[in-house]
Amino acid sequence: MAYYTAEPVREVREMINKKFNTSSFDVFTNDETELIQTLITDYPADPFANMAQGFLLWQTGEIKLASGFLEMARKYSVKTPEIFKGIEIGVNSWYPNLLNNFDGSLDNFIDQEARVPLFFLKSSSKRPSVLTILSSCDGTYFDRFGSGLLLAAERDYSDFSVHLHVINPSAQQREFLASISIENLAITIEEQVTSPHRAYYASRRYQIALDLMDVYDSSLLIADIDVFPAQRFNAIVKIFLQSDIEVSCGRFEKTWMPWNRYIVTKSFFRNTHSSRQVLKYLGCYLDSVYRQVGSYEFLWWIDQNAMYSAIEHGLENDDLKFQPIAKYGQIFLGPEKIGKQVFSDVFQDYAQLTDNTGHFIAPIGPFLDKYRLELLQDVPLLERLLSPVTFTSAQASASWGQYLLALYIVQKLPSKLNDYLLALLFKQRLFALGLSTFNSMRGRNSLVFPKTPMSLFSASLETDIASLTTSIEYLATLLSRTKLYKTLEVLQSMYSGECNSTLNHFQAASIRNSFEIGDLSAAMSSLAVNFTQTIMVVGLQRSGTNWIAELLRSNTDAYIPYTDDNNNIFWKHAFPDESGRARVNRIFKDPIDALRRLNAYCFVVYKRPENWIDSVKNRNPADLFTTRKARLSKEGSLVQFARFYCDYLNRWRSAMSTYNRIVFLNYEVILANPGSLFDAIPSLKGLSRGVEMPGSLAYSKLFDSSSKSKYLGDTAACGLSGKDISAIRATVRDSSPWLTFEESSG
Repeated sequence: MAYYTAEPVREVREMINKKFNTSSFDVFTNDETELIQTLITDYPADPFANMAQGFLLWQTGEIKLASGFLEMARKYSVKTPEIFKGIEIGVNSWYPNLLNNFDGSLDNFIDQEARVPLFFLKSSSKRPSVLTILSSCDGTYFDRFGSGLLLAAERDYSDFSVHLHVINPSAQQREFLASISIENLAITIEEQVTSPHRAYYASRRYQIALDLMDVYDSSLLIADIDVFPAQRFNAIVKIFLQSDIEVSCGRFEKTWMPWNRYIVTKSFFRNTHSSRQVLKYLGCYLDSVYRQVGSYEFLWWIDQNAMYSAIEHGLENDDLKFQPIAKYGQIFLGPEKIGKQVFSDVFQDYAQLTDNTGHFIAPIGPFLDKYRLELLQDVPLLERLLSPVTFTSAQASASWGQYLLALYIVQKLPSKLNDYLLALLFKQRLFALGLSTFNSMRGRNSLVFPKTPMSLFSASLETDIASLTTSIEYLATLLSRTKLYKTLEVLQSMYSGECNSTLNHFQAASIRNSFEIGDLSAAMSSLAVNFTQTIMVVGLQRSGTNWIAELLRSNTDAYIPYTDDNNNIFWKHAFPDESGRARVNRIFKDPIDALRRLNAYCFVVYKRPENWIDSVKNRNPADLFTTRKARLSKEGSLVQFARFYCDYLNRWRSAMSTYNRIVFLNYEVILANPGSLFDAIPSLKGLSRGVEMPGSLAYSKLFDSSSKSKYLGDTAACGLSGKDISAIRATVRDSSPWLTFEESSG
């Protein structure tokens, strides 16, 4: 009787399959460990017993010892390869000690006669190139996913070379491939491959990668063909190219399986010695395993096993600079949410409805009818299809607009798509409908953003250019505050006025979008051209930062991020040395790093301590208690609040020793004399005459003259007793003796 049919073996197999089918890849429990150890003792020649023991040792980090058991599993299963289904297949392509005699050349591992020379059916005009995007597939996969690749090659990859390697194309496919006129796309074909298998198609790109790196004299981004570039694709690629990272790919830290540690769906290789060694190792591993096994039929994870061995070897021997690709954000969209077949159908139909650059030129009603449910399951994909909306035809705009508006009315439109809906409505010049929708979206924040009067938009705007200009100028500020970038793009295309602040809003929207997608170089270039300087206005919640920022924005040509844009650079309530996604943009280390790289001024705004404590403890704390719950609660003592207040300001003051463009502003001083704000830095001097006071404030209640009485004049107006104020000030004098306050009446 074959060992692998025994009941204990069957029990272990079910246990391992269950463990592999969970996303957590749970470690083995004590009971499971005991079961496996009993099994290997009772059935030492059973392939599954050896495989389970190997997995158990892998989990504990004993890779070499584990690999010995896996090699025994392979040995005992030579005559029964059919038992290795699903996850077990990985054992067949795991040869951890295969290249132990690595000497830097690996020539002794390469079967030169087995290598298939590259046959160029079509060459790229981008040679040499800073980056080459490489995919490989067989003819069947090209029919399914080729349309998405061709669309991306022209629309999203236009600055780079794109290389497609097709294995065993049909005569009809070969004729079509030769007729493609995309200039930056090169195509090689490989014909008459005997006994092809999907594992071969997936692995082939890594076997030709080093040769292509030489052909293009470029770095490589290797990707599956069944993916499409995400919104941040170009920004992330710029980060790759500007960094010193040599290799980047997916990495799953929690797994104890080598073949799931480094994910090959997408990987970046810089054209450096260490990176080339990784590619050479990859190619040799693939060649050598194939020669030993004799077929790709049971080598499902051979490419991931090869990647694991190659990267681990590079990290250990070549000082390889590696970074997980997820650290940079989402670079590709895939078919995980809607399935491969639907994903391929979407892009085939999408390509048929568009011109070469991906802009819709035909009505898309049937397209939406066919895919509306699937698209709602994959919002990033829907957003990506909508991305060229400002350039689509009128008919396509109407189709998209009707679809999104219907979803919005029944409250099924994801909030991320609100911007696209408004852009489509304004693009169709449905001004009244667009404005009523905009007001509806902001209904819950009526105190923050007063509803725009409908009288601004009427049918006459179609012919009354002056009224249209005035209305756009009114909307520009509100659209900027709400980060409706696509809608601003549409209105910018209609705007013929010369209002400087409106033009700045259009530019600021573009800059904020660049920060959001991580494109620092584009943001800095636009800042240098369109704004005199960058000023970050920071402070604790309820310190008056909104009013100070709006005062600057209304009277200068400086770039002043809006309240909800600060985390595109850094969170305006952050301490100067805080890090993490909730505090600072991933492209910066911390707020001081951001200020330094942008050469920006930082205005640190503070109220008198009793006014600030009264604001957050007795009135509206904003998000102070939720974001600083480890430090403060509403029930905390006044001294506790005063110490937190001092800690924040002291740390910003200490940061002045490493960055000299930090300026402290007392809110009450500026409130009493707004013109004094413009004496804060030399470049603002001379702007203090005729100061325009800000109107409504983003994320603050309407500000009027009565608000001053709360902060100026008699300190009793703050709502705290004289005894409380004395205690607070005593704490502040002890902790921050350098602080000064405005004591005079306003």
